[in-house]
Amino acid sequence: MSQKSLAIVLLFVCGLVLGIASQWPIPLHVPEWLSWLLSIACSLLVYWWYRADCAVGGHARRAWVGFLSFLIPVLGIPIHLFYSRGLRRGFIATMLASTVAVGVVVTSALTAMLVAWLLWF
Repeated sequence: MSQKSLAIVLLFVCGLVLGIASQWPIPLHVPEWLSWLLSIACSLLVYWWYRADCAVGGHARRAWVGFLSFLIPVLGIPIHLFYSRGLRRGFIATMLASTVAVGVVVTSALTAMLVAWLLWF
């Protein structure tokens, strides 16, 4: 499995962990330290994906885009995709990255609902 694929799979795992943590042991209460830990883990995974994408595609890594991809991934990743792929392919890649982001959120929500259903019934 490539580093890019592994980073995406681990993002989905972070979504699963957040979904479980939101319902267990106290429903609808995520410990603050866990929220911070998962946020940092997700940011590191996005940065890891950015570095792997640059290595695979042979693109130059810009320091400010790397900084943005860690701190504000919603802004940094599209900038990287447009710079590295051009307008048309960058737009398509941004839509695919948005699909992954929405998939992680949906995975987290569905996991939370499943855990709530298992604990309450």
